[in-house]
Amino acid sequence: MIASDDKTSVDQYRQNCQLCEGTLKILTAKFLVCTGCGLMLRRVADDLKILYTSGWQSPLENLNLTGGTTPALGLNYSRELLRTLGKQNLNGMKILDFGGGRGELARALRALGASVVIADPYSYSQLREQGLAAVESLDQLEGSKPFDGAVTIDVVEHLTAPWEQLRMIKGLLVPGGWLYLSTPNAWSLNARINRENWREALNPSHLLLFAPPAMDRLLRKAGFEGYQRLRWRVDYSENKLVQAKDWLLRSLRLDGVLRYMAYS
Repeated sequence: MIASDDKTSVDQYRQNCQLCEGTLKILTAKFLVCTGCGLMLRRVADDLKILYTSGWQSPLENLNLTGGTTPALGLNYSRELLRTLGKQNLNGMKILDFGGGRGELARALRALGASVVIADPYSYSQLREQGLAAVESLDQLEGSKPFDGAVTIDVVEHLTAPWEQLRMIKGLLVPGGWLYLSTPNAWSLNARINRENWREALNPSHLLLFAPPAMDRLLRKAGFEGYQRLRWRVDYSENKLVQAKDWLLRSLRLDGVLRYMAYS
């Protein structure tokens, strides 16, 4: 899930937000919040390399570190992507999966006809053994044939300076190429109610948590001028009442995930 090429230290966060220059104030014992764009920043981070290396020793038992995308969700995401792109299949498309984790989404995209390359520093060797095209970092893709599109699911919250990686991704896209991005919603109903006990805030690998204004700033800082927030139907439960609740939250823009499509 995490795909980190960044070298920026969390210690660089001081008085002002790096997205909007807004003032940072203490939100909880573990987070600062920007008064301008709503970005939440973890005040003290664990040693992420140790955290991720440990998690990947038992990937299915550490989904908060290796990714929560199941085969069913991978299929769900790929179908919604087709609908957003207005296509019946992905034949002939080359897609970058940044932070592809265990490869579930890549497999779903390949089943629809796409050629997929995964960039993930912690799972790339395992993915290669499974027959998937994978590299350790975005740097290794420079100079390669450009991608038609890119996907990055629940990755940017794990990075200290995600605009740097998104800018690199933009440089790997064909003119008019697209990027699908998702990340936890810091303005979701769950986040507002639970605050420091919000599940996403409790995950020690989450360094940045984005509100919609912060996501707008992130995409613009990375060089994406055109983008839109999506209302994908993603069913995390087969319970019809849960699905109805999720539909209502999406309608009110209070759902737990921010989903965006951006264009180069």
